[in-house]
Amino acid sequence: FAPVAERYLVAAEDIAGPYTWGRCDLLVLPFSFPYGGMENPCLTFVTPSILSGGDGSQTHVIAHEIAHSWTGNLVSCASWEHFWLNEGFTVFLERKILARIAADDAASSGGDAKVAHAREFGFQALGGAQELKETVGRMGPDHRFTCLVPDLSTGEDPDDAFSKIPYEKGFYTLVYLELCVGGDEEFNPFFKAWLATKANMSVHTEEFKTAYLDYFNSKVDLPRRAVLESIDWNSWLHKPGLPPLFDDTSASLSPHANYDATLRDGVMRLASYFHHSDIMGIGTPPASAFVPGPEGDPSTWPGPLVVAFLTELSVHRASTPLHMNTL
Repeated sequence: FAPVAERYLVAAEDIAGPYTWGRCDLLVLPFSFPYGGMENPCLTFVTPSILSGGDGSQTHVIAHEIAHSWTGNLVSCASWEHFWLNEGFTVFLERKILARIAADDAASSGGDAKVAHAREFGFQALGGAQELKETVGRMGPDHRFTCLVPDLSTGEDPDDAFSKIPYEKGFYTLVYLELCVGGDEEFNPFFKAWLATKANMSVHTEEFKTAYLDYFNSKVDLPRRAVLESIDWNSWLHKPGLPPLFDDTSASLSPHANYDATLRDGVMRLASYFHHSDIMGIGTPPASAFVPGPEGDPSTWPGPLVVAFLTELSVHRASTPLHMNTL
C-alpha cells in the first residue's frame, strides 16, 4: 500500500501545506492492536486489516492517519474539551483527500473529475452523518457529552466523553463554516493558513473562531459578511444533540443539502433490493437482476462501498429473520 499512501500524502500537501515531519512510515501491528490506526509524527501505527483483499481497498484509514500529520500532530488541541480540533479537522481533511484521489482517478480514465469528487465526498459525509445520528440516539440528545465542546471541568475522565461526536459533529461544523464563506475554493486558503499560523502550537476553540472571523471578515463581500454575523456559535459549539440544520435538507447552508448522494443512494438501493429479493424466483426478482445505476457495478465497488452495503443490509435484517435461502 506504499503507492496509495504516497498519493494520500501528495494530496494532503496540496490541501494543507508542506509535510513537515521528514519521514512518513507506516507500521502494521499485530491483530491485538485495538485501533484502526494511531497517528505519531514520522511513524503511523495501523491495523493489519488494511491488508485484507490485497487490493488496497481498505487503505482509506491511512488517509485519516496521514491527515493527522497536520491536524493533531502539527496543530493540537490544548485540552480534551477541544478534541474536535484534532478529530473533526482530521475527518474533514481525510475526506478532502479521498475526494481528490477519486477526482484524479476519474480524470485519468476520461471521466468527470468534478462529479467524482462530489460523489466521493458526499458518500463519506453521508455515512458520517448517519454515524453521528446513531451516536446522538444512543447517548441521548440532551447528554452533555454530545456538545462539540463538552465541559470536562468537574474532573470527568476524558475517555468517558469519547465518541463519534468530535469526529462527525466536528466535520459537519466545518462543512457548514465552509458553506458560509462560499465553498471550498474560498475556505481552503484559510484552512492552509490556519495550519501554518498555528503550527507546533496547542489551540482552543475560541482561537479558531477568532481566526475564522478575522480572516473572512476582511475578504468576503457584504452579503457573506451578513452570513458570518448570523452564525449561532453557541448552538454549534456548546449545545447538545445533533448540530443545527441537520434535519433541514432544504436550507442552502445545510451540509446535507449540498452532499452528492449518488453513491450512498446506490448502496441503500442495492441493500434494499437484496433484502427483498427471492433467490428461488418466487415474488420479487432475484438479486442477480439488480440493474446498477450511476454508482456502478457492485462487483467493482471498493471496500468502503461494500462495507456500507453490508451495514445497510444488516439494518434491514435486524427486524426481519434472515432466511436460510439468502445466505
